[in-house]
Amino acid sequence: MFQTDFDGTEKELATSYIRRNQTNQIIRLYPNPVISSFYIAADKIQTGMPYIISDVSGRVVQEGMVNDNPISVISLAPGAYFIRIHQESDIIMLPFQKM
Repeated sequence: MFQTDFDGTEKELATSYIRRNQTNQIIRLYPNPVISSFYIAADKIQTGMPYIISDVSGRVVQEGMVNDNPISVISLAPGAYFIRIHQESDIIMLPFQKM
């Protein structure tokens, strides 16, 4: 994967490995694009599981615990993000767009 900066310089980024959910469950993040908050729906995601939101450069911008309420991202700048949820031996990674 390559990144082009505003000044035109390019650099190669490290490739990340994302493990597929071993239970093959369907996981939804909605609404996407996100204005202020979103929900995550999946059979095996439980309250109290930690999540990390990072921007496309990998910088962590928000952390928390999954609960029954929507996840608020109102403080994030518009752009592309990923949420990682740590679930037992799996890591679920979902992309979303903040408007």
